[in-house]
Amino acid sequence: MKKNLNILVLVHPDLIPPQSVSNKKIFDKEFIPWKTEFDVITTLKEMGHQVLILGLSESFDELEDLLDSIKIDLVFNLIEEFKGKSEFDYQVAEFLERRRVPFTGCHSRALILGRDKARSKVIVRQQGVKVPGFNVFRKGKKINLEKMNLQFPMIVKCLKEESSYGLSKKSVVKNKKSLLDRIKYVHKTLGVDCIVEEFIEGDEVYVGYSGGEKAKMLSPRKLYFSKSSTPAKEIYTSMAKWSYSYARRQKISTRHYSGNEVLVKRLLKATKTICESLDIDAQARVDFRIDKKGQIFFLEVNPNPNLAKDDDFALAALREVKSYQHVIKSILELALKRKKSRQRVEQAAA
Repeated sequence: MKKNLNILVLVHPDLIPPQSVSNKKIFDKEFIPWKTEFDVITTLKEMGHQVLILGLSESFDELEDLLDSIKIDLVFNLIEEFKGKSEFDYQVAEFLERRRVPFTGCHSRALILGRDKARSKVIVRQQGVKVPGFNVFRKGKKINLEKMNLQFPMIVKCLKEESSYGLSKKSVVKNKKSLLDRIKYVHKTLGVDCIVEEFIEGDEVYVGYSGGEKAKMLSPRKLYFSKSSTPAKEIYTSMAKWSYSYARRQKISTRHYSGNEVLVKRLLKATKTICESLDIDAQARVDFRIDKKGQIFFLEVNPNPNLAKDDDFALAALREVKSYQHVIKSILELALKRKKSRQRVEQAAA
C-alpha cells in the first residue's frame, strides 16, 4: 500500500465532523453522533493520507462528478443509510462496484443479506448454527398470531434496522396482548416491518470479523449489566446504547469476554461459518446469545459495524494490534487487496 493515498470519505451530511475539537473529553461525557467520522478522518490524516469528505444522502450526482474529476485511490465508506433508509445502504456499495472504485466495508450483496434479520437466519440455520425461533410481520399486512409456533417470552425487533433502533424494555413480551401491542408499535410508530423471536435468556456476546483471503475473527466481547439482579433477562436497548449517562447509571457496558476456552472456540467457529455463508468480505460484527446450557444462538450480523475508537470492533481489534492506526490501516489494505483480486479474476476471464 502506498504511504499517501487520495481517500474520499463518504458520510451522511449531518455527520460531517469538525476539523478539530478543543477538548476530546466531550466524547466521554455524552454521545456525539459524528464520533466515528471524526475518529476515522483524523486518523487517516495523521497517517499522512490526503482526505476529501463528501456528504452523501439522496443521489450520486455529486459523487459521480467528483470521481470523474479527481483521481481517488480509495473510498472510505461510512454511509449507514441512503435516501433516508438504512436498508438502502447497499446502493452506495453497488454504485462504487459499478464504477470499479475500491472501497472499504462489505460489498452490496453482503449488506443486503446481513441487513435482513430473517433472511440471514434462514441461511445461517442451513449451515447448522442455532437461531431463535422467529416469525416476520410485514407492515400493512394482517397480524395473525394464531399460526405462530413460538414460546414466550419473545422479543420484537425491526426487521432491517440496526444499532438497537426501536428496542426498549417493552420489546420483550410475555403474552399475546403485549406482543400484539409491540408489533403495532413497530409497524405504525416506527413504520417498518418487524421480526418476532423467541427470547434467549443468557449472555449477549459480540464477535468482530475481518474478511478477505485471510479472514480473521476478533476476540469476543460481552454485554454486562452489573447493576441488574437478572442480567440474563436484559437486552441492549436504544437508551443503553446511545445515552452514556443512562448506561453509566445502570452500569451497562461491553468488555472482553473471558468465557471458557472451548466455548470461545465454538463462538469463533460459528462466526466464521456465519460470515462465509453471508458473503461477508470485510468488517462485520456478529451478535450471539448464549443460554445457561452453553448453547450458542445467532441473533444477527452487522456488515457495517461502528468503527469508532471506543466501539466494540476497534476495541476487540486493539487486543491484537498496537494502535487504532493499525486498525484503520488493515481496513484500507483489505479494500485494496479486494480490488487486485477482482482484477485478477477479470483478467483470467478475458
